[in-house]
Amino acid sequence: MINWQELVIFVKMNFITPNRNLAI
Repeated sequence: MINWQELVIFVKMNFITPNRNLAI
């Protein structure tokens, strides 16, 4: 199962960081 916490952090990082290359 995927951890919802990790998913939330990933989405937040993607949303906050304008550079999509940084967030893989």
